[in-house]
Amino acid sequence: MKLKLAFCLSFCLMLFLASCQQEEYLESNISGITTSQQLEVTSNDTIDFTVFEDLPEYEINEEEDFASILPKSVEAVESKLFSDGWKVDTIKSENCDFMVNSRAVSVRTDTVWQRNCIVVDSETQLEMYFKAKFGSKMVNAINAKVDPSYRISTGTTYCCEWQLMGTFYNLNSNESFAMVDSPFSGLYPDTRTDYWSRGYKVYTHESSNGRIQKQLHSYRVRIINKDVKKPTIMLNIYWPAEILDNPCRGYQFIYRILTRS
Repeated sequence: MKLKLAFCLSFCLMLFLASCQQEEYLESNISGITTSQQLEVTSNDTIDFTVFEDLPEYEINEEEDFASILPKSVEAVESKLFSDGWKVDTIKSENCDFMVNSRAVSVRTDTVWQRNCIVVDSETQLEMYFKAKFGSKMVNAINAKVDPSYRISTGTTYCCEWQLMGTFYNLNSNESFAMVDSPFSGLYPDTRTDYWSRGYKVYTHESSNGRIQKQLHSYRVRIINKDVKKPTIMLNIYWPAEILDNPCRGYQFIYRILTRS
């Protein structure tokens, strides 16, 4: 009887683990219009650290100092998108209010949390790497969200990279899409007057059959490890740090879908 009970418990545990793995797979994989335009997400990677040898080093004393680094990575990502026929979408929620008042329209607000980054091609990935030293203000902010064993320090150079966070939405023929402020998203690359407002950028693609897809992009910094010649601990610290919160939801993307009757 005990053996049967042990076997049943073991079997149930295997089913539970398999279920969790499948759920994780479904949550962390998103697809695009075609295979070539597919968004691939992952939480694991392999890095050739020789890519950091000739990179410039940046001083990051406060968040605004990231502003001089991010545009280069965004341009690399956009270059690939634009070559594949994507365009920047600037329609915000407030610009669609007239539609609600002027015709029969239902409005739905969706909130998506994404905790895994989008994989970019190898050429684009090279533009995502950089080295940085962090001032005391940034060190204190980062360490407030980090396990004590992984805290960073001033005066130390770290290998870092930008990571692309995102999600997508496929529009039906009777739907319109509108951006909504997302205060728990990643870093928003196009804000100039208030650079560190959180949010995302939208890109639109229309296929030959008229199908329209939206891609929503935001960015986070990954502090990988210390820039030293000997083996060192992998830190894998992410900033902004909502991804470290418990429960681990990731980064927020809120948008409105307007459906015409």
